[in-house]
Amino acid sequence: MAASGAYVAFDTVGKESYQSDDTRLRLLLGLIEAGHADRALLSCDISRHGYLEAEGGQGYGHLFRSFLPRLRAAGVDEDLIDLMTRRNPLRFLTGASVEEI
Repeated sequence: MAASGAYVAFDTVGKESYQSDDTRLRLLLGLIEAGHADRALLSCDISRHGYLEAEGGQGYGHLFRSFLPRLRAAGVDEDLIDLMTRRNPLRFLTGASVEEI
């Protein structure tokens, strides 16, 4: 899918009951190794009040506190982190090309 230009969303990072972050990490690393980091989108899907940290949930920061450090430990550099957390969402939301961002 990524090779054809589709974005691949990892939308429930931190929600272990859906799928483990270990599995998400493995799948994302495979996508990166295949050369498709430019098609990856990451989010925690904080869509309910109970998912907020103040309510005992993972909160908005889980991606940055927990998942991204694991990506770094697996050898993913800061440029790719920036690509997946800033540039890809910006391109996805605005329709801009890679060259424009």
